[in-house]
Amino acid sequence: MLMAIVAVAQTYSTQTLDALTRSLHVTYADDSRAFERPVLTLGGSEQVRIEFDRLGHDIQHFSYRIVHCNADWTPSDLFEAQYMTGMPQQTVDDYSMSMTTRCTFVHYAVLLPNDDVQFRTSGNYAVLFYMDNDIDHPVATACVRVVEPQVDIQVSIDGNTDRSTLGAYQQLNIRLNMSDTQIYNAEQELRVVVEQNGRRDNSVVLSRPNYIDRGYYIYTHNAALIFEGGSEYRRFDTQSTHLLGPGVEHIDLLRTRLFGSRIFVDVEVSAADNLTLLQSHQIAEDIHHSIEKEFPNVKHCMVHINPVSEVFHDCYTPHNE
Repeated sequence: MLMAIVAVAQTYSTQTLDALTRSLHVTYADDSRAFERPVLTLGGSEQVRIEFDRLGHDIQHFSYRIVHCNADWTPSDLFEAQYMTGMPQQTVDDYSMSMTTRCTFVHYAVLLPNDDVQFRTSGNYAVLFYMDNDIDHPVATACVRVVEPQVDIQVSIDGNTDRSTLGAYQQLNIRLNMSDTQIYNAEQELRVVVEQNGRRDNSVVLSRPNYIDRGYYIYTHNAALIFEGGSEYRRFDTQSTHLLGPGVEHIDLLRTRLFGSRIFVDVEVSAADNLTLLQSHQIAEDIHHSIEKEFPNVKHCMVHINPVSEVFHDCYTPHNE
């Protein structure tokens, strides 16, 4: 009997991997850019903040290691010394205990790059967090992009697509100025990855341009670059910051911190379990804008959305009558 064993490479994404690790976020360390999608420039001064919560009142010993990835977020063949400085394993030293919350938790945070870790090459990076040096069982992974600008990218979006005219779709046209970059075989050496609002489920990977014109690689009239997304109109209710807004089932946590004369606000609310990611994101945006509009001294507001069933299950057990 012949048996074939196929090894499938690990594909990394930003996610928590156990039930007690929650609220994983990857943002710019600069709070004024907290809602931008973080992309680091190699050798630049920007930092990303990776933060998460661990349910419970005990402080855990967390470490992390960094893995360089290919365009598809599978591990690359580079050795650690080739893509980063510092020790392969680093500890998470920044943590704080929850206060006056219905659920006790410990908040952990890491800034990258830092005094102990610097990136040596551009590319995709996966940061793996694990407890008690158990590197085989990470509790969370966070994805970070580091770029080394060498190509001028020009992108246009058109509502008149090859599928419909001013309908429910939008089409991208991409021009890459490759005149200063030497490529011998575009199909093997070049990958153009397109994501809609950071989504990985419908991302598109292009390996061959439609045509090349005087140093420009042009991707146009490509059916793969048609995405759903016509005009959208959403209800935005900011009549009151004292009442539950649309979609909010319960306020789980409201925490404020004073920094100088400015206030930082952390809010956790419960929403229905069956909401889509986009619906939950819109609720969070509504809360964020409402608070910052109502209270000018608020410098930044961080909003977490919890599934209502999980919050009530984790936070208390109903008493039997």
